[in-house]
Amino acid sequence: MQQNPTIIKGNMTNYPISDLALWEPKRSITLEAARRHTRNIVWMRKALLLICAGLFAYVIWSFSQQKEDTISSTISGTDSAVMVNPRYNGRTGDGLPYKLTADTATRPDYDSNEVTLESPVIEFFRKEDVPSSFLRAQSGLYDDVAQVISLSGNVVLETDDGNLCTTTQARLSTQDKIISGSKPIECRGNFGNIKGQEFSITDNYSTFTFSGGMTGEIIPNNVSELGKNMPLPSPDKSLSDGLRQ
Repeated sequence: MQQNPTIIKGNMTNYPISDLALWEPKRSITLEAARRHTRNIVWMRKALLLICAGLFAYVIWSFSQQKEDTISSTISGTDSAVMVNPRYNGRTGDGLPYKLTADTATRPDYDSNEVTLESPVIEFFRKEDVPSSFLRAQSGLYDDVAQVISLSGNVVLETDDGNLCTTTQARLSTQDKIISGSKPIECRGNFGNIKGQEFSITDNYSTFTFSGGMTGEIIPNNVSELGKNMPLPSPDKSLSDGLRQ
């Protein structure tokens, strides 16, 4: 004999038991899908964090590999610090700026005031409101406390007023604005060509003094300019060696 389905009465609409049995499994499947979706979100977040961490590490590594316009230091077995593309900025005794750059700079130890330079270039100003002048060499030694730079090997001086001097050794005192040397020097400019055995460049790098013997070829029309920028040494030291006009 066929039985009628039991009816449950309450505040909600009357549902036959057979209808509830069809609804409950569907709700159960929906909750399981929600849990599965939540687990997927958690794994996706973890994967995203790992990707971000990897990208961050790659960016840091990329910056560490860049050498241009950066300074990198390495410690060798002798505890010396090597700087690549170093740049030093300072001011002369009268407050004018100067800049020292090089291919490399090596400090023998951390307590040393001296830095060994490879291919140093000094950019400086003789006085205010004039273009910069340059002093270059193959190698150098920089005392960053005394602010004295000793240069050697193909030393070239180019001043903003047109003087070009070459020698093999020079010493620059940035505070006193003096360039001096005990090796032969040759200078060319509007005045002509002057060669000396020793030299000193003073008065805002404008007065050239030679000693130990001098020869020269002077342009007659610019003798007054020579007297202004390169006064001749005393006759007993150089003039007797043969000044030719």
